[in-house]
Amino acid sequence: MDYQLEKVALRYGALYLPGGTSDRLTRGSAALVEILGKHGYALSEDALHATNALSQEDAEGIAAVIGDIYGDSLNWASLIKNWTVPTGETWEDHVIAKIANMLSPCYTSKGTTLPCGHFIPEGLFDLSRYNGCPLCGKPFNIARGTLEGQGSMRTVLKRFTDDDLENIFKEIAASPLPPDATALDSLRILSGAYILPDGFKIGNIESAMAISAGCFDAGDFDAAFALLDSPMRLMRMLWMRQTGYTRIIRPAQIKNKEKIRLHYTRGECRAVAEWLDAAIDDIDRTCAAMHPYRGMWVRFIRALRLAEYARERELGRLAALLDRFYKDDYPVPAGELEAAWLKGDATSVFNMLRSNPGTFARTLFASMLHFPDSAMENFRQVTQNLEPRLLVTLDSYAADYFMPETDFRIVTLADGRRVSVPLNKNLGTYTEDERGGFARHVKETAIDALLAHYSNKYNRTGGNICIAKELYDIPVPIGDRGTAIADAESALQGQRFAVKGDNVRLFLQWGKGLPAQHLDMDLSAKLVNSDGSSVDCAYYNLSVPGATHSGDIQHIPDKVGTAEYIELDLPALHDNGTRYVIFACNAYSSRSLSPNLQVGWMDSDNPMKVDEETGVAYDPSTVSQMIHIGESELSRGLVFGILDVDAREITWLEMPNGTQRLDQLDAAAVEAYLHKLHSKITIGELLELYASARGCGICHNPESDCAERYTLQWAKNPAAVAGLLL
Repeated sequence: MDYQLEKVALRYGALYLPGGTSDRLTRGSAALVEILGKHGYALSEDALHATNALSQEDAEGIAAVIGDIYGDSLNWASLIKNWTVPTGETWEDHVIAKIANMLSPCYTSKGTTLPCGHFIPEGLFDLSRYNGCPLCGKPFNIARGTLEGQGSMRTVLKRFTDDDLENIFKEIAASPLPPDATALDSLRILSGAYILPDGFKIGNIESAMAISAGCFDAGDFDAAFALLDSPMRLMRMLWMRQTGYTRIIRPAQIKNKEKIRLHYTRGECRAVAEWLDAAIDDIDRTCAAMHPYRGMWVRFIRALRLAEYARERELGRLAALLDRFYKDDYPVPAGELEAAWLKGDATSVFNMLRSNPGTFARTLFASMLHFPDSAMENFRQVTQNLEPRLLVTLDSYAADYFMPETDFRIVTLADGRRVSVPLNKNLGTYTEDERGGFARHVKETAIDALLAHYSNKYNRTGGNICIAKELYDIPVPIGDRGTAIADAESALQGQRFAVKGDNVRLFLQWGKGLPAQHLDMDLSAKLVNSDGSSVDCAYYNLSVPGATHSGDIQHIPDKVGTAEYIELDLPALHDNGTRYVIFACNAYSSRSLSPNLQVGWMDSDNPMKVDEETGVAYDPSTVSQMIHIGESELSRGLVFGILDVDAREITWLEMPNGTQRLDQLDAAAVEAYLHKLHSKITIGELLELYASARGCGICHNPESDCAERYTLQWAKNPAAVAGLLL
């Protein structure tokens, strides 16, 4: 059995059990059921019967995958023992201890010299409360293993067979939306086990590049190139294969220079050269497409030895392309459009935009501010040629663009970072009513076009469609893709989770597989009050009303990692006037978050314990949401959730940021990003348009007799949701 496939199945609330079934419980299946229970899982009847048919080896293999995902064998000890009880340490204690160590060996006061070499004066810290040095954060004691059985709810896992996983593979590949990090990882795993049928249409560029890169690595150049339709996509595939990034970013932004040392074998270079020569149909158009990434193309041309191969007589079109590209005398339509824009030549601008509806959609908002009298009229002429995902994007962002709540916008860059940018200066030339009118025009036009699309695609069938109420709180997953990988059931950006009890426990684990070293990652929470003031619960402020930190660990032990926690007391937060809490993790000692870092939160109706000796507070059965960081060198920090104290619900976010400490985080930027998510069209609203176009009624009762049902579980599969955008 391929145990990697278990990871994909678990993301969809299932176990991969491809064999037969049996009614007889075996020792292996009994042990697996027990382990699943400790991690907050139960099995459906079909899945239980399938586990009975597992061999002892396969049952143990599945258990090992579950244990690896949840970090069962890692070190979960905290710096402070029984850390929910404050130690009373202050910043003055740290200052005195540092001065004492600076004066050593002249300093003669009584005290204790710790294994790390630091001297702690007597009476300064209660060392019996620590598993490590309170001064340098180096742990001395580790505790492998976790707490068990405190969870108040269990997730029922269904059974997946090869047919189910192959369908998941096809769904991800066919999705019109680019995959997030989790879907991309699933695609990588599934492409090693299943083959897409001949003639299968891959729905987005990035999925095609991911599969193409796998074929290229395997030396199957024909299969790799069959998935590409232009030289630009070839370059993006090679870049993705080299760096892991799906979009082109400047090499200067990549800190690990080894990742951008381009090197190819002679066989790879020749295969690329021959394909390029055959793929070039219009040299001027190809050069214009290459132009925005001219510097990157020069790097690839050199690394692939294209100039050398272009000297061969049979590769004449490649030679002509390189000659024209280096002479830089080809027309660039984007430059012509910009020139017409700067001249204020509306006729020329809209003639060019109508010939490229995708570009028109991406520049619509700015066009409306610059040419308010004619932009929307021209745009309506091309809406029938736009993909539904672009229409949904326009509907989602119109209000946030034209009616911002802050003086900046949150924009996602090509490298995945989210940054604040100034608003379009032309917004200030219009009144609030005029800007509101712009937003309404965009939304009405987009909705009309979506209804027309669904009406043309589907017959009017009548009947009822059941839409779960939770889907009206989840934005359609367009833009703002997740950059971290969910190994348990994944969540969508903006999805809201009800808190089960009175406490939320944040956790951070890092250093898995790495040698012992100084590697300081920080878990933090920013408490924002109703009056706008805020206070941080972080390594520099371990105890604040309603929140307690487990201590600042700055060094990792060998291979097993280390952990930090924060306990949030909701009744105390409410009594202290806290409106919401921002969850964040940051890389303090390095330029990026550590690979394999895990972060998330736990909650339960049952009281959650802390081991008094080790400080271990992690129990997989109470984990509500958890992700791990992959290649994240462009991100020094991550905001991963916001707790609404009064509503007692957590909104899932993945907002990378470049801050080293929580006090450098701009809370207003987080609020702006949250407002941006809330302004997007929800899955429930999109389903209503779909139902209306088909003449269907809508109900929200899961027990009702409906022809189609759209549940929260269905929505957790982004590829399935993306099917509404085909």
